Amino acid sequence: MKTVDLKEDESLKQVLQDISPADERLDWVNNIAEMIDYVAKADMTQRKSLAFHEKIWEENPVSAIGMGTVDVRPAIEDPEFRAWFAEELNRPLPDNKEARASHLVGLNNKIQEQLKSRCSRVAKMKIFRVFAIFYPRYFSTITYWKMALDCHRAFFGHK
Repeated sequence: MKTVDLKEDESLKQVLQDISPADERLDWVNNIAEMIDYVAKADMTQRKSLAFHEKIWEENPVSAIGMGTVDVRPAIEDPEFRAWFAEELNRPLPDNKEARASHLVGLNNKIQEQLKSRCSRVAKMKIFRVFAIFYPRYFSTITYWKMALDCHRAFFGHK
């Protein structure tokens, strides 16, 4: 297997161009694109609805949730949580890279606290899947840590 330096723009472009439209992952890519579009177009009334939360938390195509699931139903069935969540994730992200990273870390912590107060466990994987849909420029769809590390190494050359 040929090693490709993904740090180089041209190499990365070539890898992306080499992905065949007949690739079995095309449905997955299309499903994610549809979900990103669905979220982007949702108004505040929709974002506060149970149907919207069921879709983003439970029907999210970003990745599988692994061997088990963490029940977020107590949170998503709570209109107070849904309203809070809709407002928080509707705020624009800061333009500054460091401020944006700090905001996203803080938002993750707030969501975890909200889930802790309503659920028996915190659904960290589900939070990351939701972030990947709401903030596709800043979050990966890779949820398995070893693959994420491999991807990071390919992009940034770290060992």
